[in-house]
Amino acid sequence: MKYLLLHSLLLLIPTLFYGHEVDKVYYKIIEEENYIVVESDFSWALRNALITFRPSLKEANNSIEYQTALKQYVLENLILKDQNNKPLPLHFVTPIKNSESHQHGNLYQFTFQKGHISSITNTLLFNIHKHQTNIHSIKINGIWDHITTNHKTATQHIKTINLFSYLWFLIFPLILVAYFFIKSKK
Repeated sequence: MKYLLLHSLLLLIPTLFYGHEVDKVYYKIIEEENYIVVESDFSWALRNALITFRPSLKEANNSIEYQTALKQYVLENLILKDQNNKPLPLHFVTPIKNSESHQHGNLYQFTFQKGHISSITNTLLFNIHKHQTNIHSIKINGIWDHITTNHKTATQHIKTINLFSYLWFLIFPLILVAYFFIKSKK
């Protein structure tokens, strides 16, 4: 029992000190009824990225200046494009108060105009980390997909789900079965 307790403590102690991987950010992108919502939990590095993006923030006196800079930073570095290769407008950047979020992190929601996403360019935090990786879980038409952007591949194209092609996978075997059934009756 004593060894079990010691072993458990040795496994749990490192997790108490684990924070964000500063060069990895996870995004959840969901098409809602009227908007496309992007949620992300950034580490403290977001502040450094904003100051690098807009050095005048070092002298900022209020959070409005940070919020304004953050919206412009997101506008320039997180680009969702539609099937016509036009950027979807960013409407809101909203900090989210969440008791589940790490206290040393910043949870944000970015709200874009509704549209069919054909590509994502995400260079957020690339201005401060050479090995930045942005990992996206994206839900379109109820189907989850996962894409990653990094310095080598800052833009990823979204695989479009063509229900007609899936329908052929269902219908074709039925046609074959019907064909052989009818042929066997002759």
